[in-house]
Amino acid sequence: MKQILLPMFIFVTLSLPTKILAHGTKISYENTEAIVINAVYDTGKPMGKAQILVYTPDNPSQPWLTGTTDQKGRFLFQPDSTKIGNWKVKVRHLGHGGVIQVPVTSKAQTQQIEEIQQTQATTSSNSSTPEQVVSISKESDNLEYTPMQRGLMIASVIWGCVGTALFFSSRKKNAHI
Repeated sequence: MKQILLPMFIFVTLSLPTKILAHGTKISYENTEAIVINAVYDTGKPMGKAQILVYTPDNPSQPWLTGTTDQKGRFLFQPDSTKIGNWKVKVRHLGHGGVIQVPVTSKAQTQQIEEIQQTQATTSSNSSTPEQVVSISKESDNLEYTPMQRGLMIASVIWGCVGTALFFSSRKKNAHI
């Protein structure tokens, strides 16, 4: 009986659909006159009707704004321009979610950044020697696992379960000796 349970457990575990394993989220933002939050699951499905909490840089414990995303996982808000710094946006839906930091700068700082980017882009297109162009990322730092990483994690969990089962089954046999 024990010899059948282990292969059956491994077969059932490996035959589960991959969508069950996808529990991550990806949250990004666009910086226009307002901030547009885009929230989707790892599978690409939008996080419709997700709860949004927006925190100011000077008060990270009290939400400045609360709301929900639309059906496409989007949420729009206009931050207070007097509160410069990293705004924290929390997105939650059905037990899943994430946090993203949105840098808010003054209009003068934003114009300086855009001028630097335009100058670097013009210099690199006119020059024959390659130059380093600094870009400012507008994506969140959420991790996405590759299929190889996911497979390794699944194999590690299975190996741990099998090892634990073998450890306890060998202790029972040796206890009578």
